[in-house]
Amino acid sequence: CELSADYEQIAAFSSALAERLRGSSSARITTALGTDLRMSLAGREWRTDTGILRGQNVFGNLPAGETYIAPIEDSAEGLLVVDKCFPGMLLSEPVRMSFENGRVTHIEGGAGAEFLEKAIAQHGDAARVIAELGIGTNPLARLQGNIITDEKVLGTIHVAIGSNNDIGGNNIATTHIDGVVGEPTLEIDGKVLIENGKHLWKQ
Repeated sequence: CELSADYEQIAAFSSALAERLRGSSSARITTALGTDLRMSLAGREWRTDTGILRGQNVFGNLPAGETYIAPIEDSAEGLLVVDKCFPGMLLSEPVRMSFENGRVTHIEGGAGAEFLEKAIAQHGDAARVIAELGIGTNPLARLQGNIITDEKVLGTIHVAIGSNNDIGGNNIATTHIDGVVGEPTLEIDGKVLIENGKHLWKQ
């Protein structure tokens, strides 16, 4: 069970990853399914969700396990193929999201695309904006259709659109929609840190 994970270990892993990523200025995500998305991280701070909740006014969610950042809002360019899930929805067909100037301009791919189109229509243009790049760090988390757990799965990354003003960004929106991507390759400042879901930076 993901809640029985060793949170001291997750905290150490997540914090070490954030430290490795500190000061990074660009990210590129690619996958075998066709993802090729670039974004700027310049001046933004990596954060961690570790599950270690101690002291007054400390909050988080469980299960925990991610390292994340708010990319520069107008910087995302390219294609993101979300193949695992959106909030409340495990995907049977990948969803292709095209980004230009940081905004989703085109969506295709079955029920997941329909869900996304409706959400954006409901929440307005601010919901199209790149909001977050997150890296799952919980080795016991498993995909189950609950985004709080799904985005924590080790070997995945997630990209969100919508609000990010509460995580160090500038976009204010009435929704925040995470899409989880399996077996990603993540380059930071031109160096591959995760390859097909495998964390190379730890080696």
